[in-house]
Amino acid sequence: MKRLAILGGVVLALLLIVLLVPKQQDRISGKDAEELEGVFPHVMPEDARRVTITYQASNLELVHHDDKWWVKAAERDWPADSRAVDALFQGIGNLQLDRAVSGTAEKHDLYELTDTKSATVKFFGERDTELLAVRVGKLGPDMKTTYVRGFNEPKVYVAQGSLRPMLERKTELWRDRSFARLEPNEIHKLLIEKQGKPPLTIERDIADSAAWKVTDPKGVTPTPTFPQECDNVARQFASMVASDLPPPAPDAEYGFDKPAGTVTLTTFNGKTIKYTFGKTNEARQIYARNSDAEGIVYLLQSWMADRVMPTLETLLGGEPQVSPLPPAGKK
Repeated sequence: MKRLAILGGVVLALLLIVLLVPKQQDRISGKDAEELEGVFPHVMPEDARRVTITYQASNLELVHHDDKWWVKAAERDWPADSRAVDALFQGIGNLQLDRAVSGTAEKHDLYELTDTKSATVKFFGERDTELLAVRVGKLGPDMKTTYVRGFNEPKVYVAQGSLRPMLERKTELWRDRSFARLEPNEIHKLLIEKQGKPPLTIERDIADSAAWKVTDPKGVTPTPTFPQECDNVARQFASMVASDLPPPAPDAEYGFDKPAGTVTLTTFNGKTIKYTFGKTNEARQIYARNSDAEGIVYLLQSWMADRVMPTLETLLGGEPQVSPLPPAGKK
């Protein structure tokens, strides 16, 4: 009897799953590919000027000005993560529908498409004209599709892509946390001023590993590993992403009044960017800022700062090899 009761419970549980979990092949009649294509208008990035995302108690607003997308905040507008914005337009602004699965509001709760359970995305164009308003529900059983419906429409559709997770991101994660993103071959010169060490300048006249040289201090003889070590520094500037963007504060709070070091980078096209590194916290993260992003503080893993502020000994693979300078007036 006990086994029968257990078996009965298992059967009942399976039956409930069959009844409650939306079937991947469910569809309503009368919707061919051409009809589905016209359900939601496609929104191009160049046509939009504002996007709002509402999910539970979270409200995000993205605005477009100065040829960039920004995260709207009370204290200031923050540069938006371009990759996140691109994904938003590709996924939601360009909805690709597979099929319709419900024609009434009865199953909105099941698909997490009620007013309280869904995430709402609205795109606005010039003069704040609404271009698209869509409610985004839960993921499909395959985790590669998402249930959606028009903002005030009852019909439910299956859209391609895992769309819901991007809309559940915290507002802070929509901000561009890129501290440095340069192609290594763009870098012409680096002036490294590290606390407790003499200034160090490395540069090259052409974008070639073999062209790296030490110009300050003078008279340094490169070692066989020197070009590779310089390239390692240049490559680090290709991807430096902050783990957090702390709020603005007086320089002393983050150690910018007495920085651990600075790196002044010059590109081959003449652009100069200064990177400043302040205090290191208990989690081995360092506060930093760069002259290209005024007023923004970045929190980086400290090893990133170590890699872009090497000592001369590190670049030479040991003790510096300095040739004696010739007497004054002689070459």
